[in-house]
Amino acid sequence: MLREERTAAGRLWLLLRALDTPGRGMVTLADVRAALTDKQSPLRLCGRRRLRQLLAEGEGVFWTRERPRTHPDGEEGDRLRLFGAARVAAALGVPRLAGRPVAVPVAALLGPIGDARAHLYATFHSGRTKEMTNDELRMTNEERALNSSLVTRHSSLGSPVSRDTLAALSGVCARSQAAYERRAGVAARPNYALGERVAASASAGPAEQERAWQRGRALFRLRDHRGLHGRPGATYLAWRLPNAYGAARGHQPRPKGQQKRINRQLADLFMKGMTGNGAATIERRFFGNAKEITNYELRMTNEEQQARSSRAARPATTTRHWPLAAATDGPGRGGCAVWGTLEEKHGIRDTRYG
Repeated sequence: MLREERTAAGRLWLLLRALDTPGRGMVTLADVRAALTDKQSPLRLCGRRRLRQLLAEGEGVFWTRERPRTHPDGEEGDRLRLFGAARVAAALGVPRLAGRPVAVPVAALLGPIGDARAHLYATFHSGRTKEMTNDELRMTNEERALNSSLVTRHSSLGSPVSRDTLAALSGVCARSQAAYERRAGVAARPNYALGERVAASASAGPAEQERAWQRGRALFRLRDHRGLHGRPGATYLAWRLPNAYGAARGHQPRPKGQQKRINRQLADLFMKGMTGNGAATIERRFFGNAKEITNYELRMTNEEQQARSSRAARPATTTRHWPLAAATDGPGRGGCAVWGTLEEKHGIRDTRYG
């Protein structure tokens, strides 16, 4: 909805689905006007004139307007047939649903359009959060949980994601992303990658010069005073990674339910070439631990390995990360996480660090 600039009509579609409590996919125009335009209604959204504009904007994408035979004249009996999630996703150019469904409070959609945009954007982060099992929750009360990769892997935050990736997915620029996150109450945590161990001298060696060409201003030296990653007092090369984000304020994760069925419907709605091999994919770079990296590569089919191993399909250097330690102070300001690094240059792995 954000990428196609259909937030206003999409918000109305979500509210209409909330009004359709029986789940018939049909609401009468009289009920819509009474619920969304009446000044005494708790669900008031806009006036009648604005409602007519929104109904015209969403026609054919979110719903279709029907007039039953019993009321050939006038609008008293008009009704809206709401389209399902698969048809709306296909109309908006979404080839596949990913992540977990998220329940957004109705009150978040009834305020200014800026608040609605912020919450729709924040649903991406809310759908990527993870949950802890009972055993992992028990570990948080133990001393060994501070450096446990198991607890880190199942933290409440999703995997790191860059601003450029978020902009490509949502069509929202980086400045608006930060504003939406503050508006919707999205928790963020910075992440840092741990590189080679270097000498503490002031002069930069060949390894540091090469890293400077690769990482630019994101590169810095990290002094491990407490010996969390090796010998106490050692100096490492480190650089900033994308942030990890948590769920927005008031968002509740929901079961996937019919998501597989919707994805099958989407595959049928899209022509061959729009999904599958012709679709752009995002290379996975962040994993729960080092073992998951090996399992991820083993699960790749021969066709995927051939496509990704060609120099035209992938960059010369592939970098993957896994968490080394839990966040220092949790999500929000002051907390951060350190990630190990595994690089593969032209098929040759480099495991000197991490």
